Amino acid sequence: MPCRRLGATGLPVSVLSLGAADVFGDRVSRGTARNLVAMAWDAGVNLFDSLAADAGVRAQAMLGDVIADLRLPRDGLALSAGVGVGDGTAQACLPMQRGMTRKHLRDACEAALRRLHTDYLDLFLCERPDPQVPLLETVTAMDLLVRQGKVLYWGTCEWPTDMIAQARAIAADHALQGPMVVKTARDLLTRDSHQHPLAALAGEGKIGWLAPSSLAGARRTADDQGDGPHAATAGDGMAGCSDRFLGVADTMGVGPEALAAAWILRDPAVASVLVEVLSAQQLQGNLDALALLAEISDEQWHAVDAASATG
Repeated sequence: MPCRRLGATGLPVSVLSLGAADVFGDRVSRGTARNLVAMAWDAGVNLFDSLAADAGVRAQAMLGDVIADLRLPRDGLALSAGVGVGDGTAQACLPMQRGMTRKHLRDACEAALRRLHTDYLDLFLCERPDPQVPLLETVTAMDLLVRQGKVLYWGTCEWPTDMIAQARAIAADHALQGPMVVKTARDLLTRDSHQHPLAALAGEGKIGWLAPSSLAGARRTADDQGDGPHAATAGDGMAGCSDRFLGVADTMGVGPEALAAAWILRDPAVASVLVEVLSAQQLQGNLDALALLAEISDEQWHAVDAASATG
């Protein structure tokens, strides 16, 4: 599988990466999770992502157990974890178990290390900004984790581009390690306005871009419509867009997962497309995206763009 450099980190990550947060430990059994990780690894995937929020805690523990069980070489793969508003262990977190404070960031990092059975995280991401905590405090806390060797690179998840730039400026002014990675959507169903400046930042090689795919997970079938890992993304006015896209994929004779992932991979600013799947069939559908990149014509891509437009 081809690799792309993760921004200025220089880390060579596979163009497809496997996510666990929304499926492992919740909708996928341990046996299925083991098979998916093994299949992804055999296909060349070297980046595995988990986010400790809500079901993500169980997913993180299962991912760590599976990787240890398969005895995958730690120096041959990258592990990505994250911290959310709460730690995901209970619906009602205690006050100090939430937010982007130095204490919570440290505790969340230590918990992720234990669950993943590792002594360092390649990537540690802050999920959503915390307006109640000064940004300097968050940047300083993440810098400390890097200096301690517990984290190699830190980044953000779904932060506004201007706040990412602000965090990088704070880090530069105080000689701290700034965010090097962003995890945010760049796909057919969520074309937010903040993506364009982010594409410029990533395109200049200043920051690495991990892009989740709305159609990477459960296919929109009669039995699964609105119940996949990213079902909320396809709802609220976007269901029609999803249906049109599925129609185009069917006309072209290709799987929707592969087509969605291939569409994202057309953008050289994206380092890796993050896929979350429920079965080996869905994972294979995403792996097929690599072949599609060379097979689909510009005219066909125009048809895909038109079908997926929400305006």
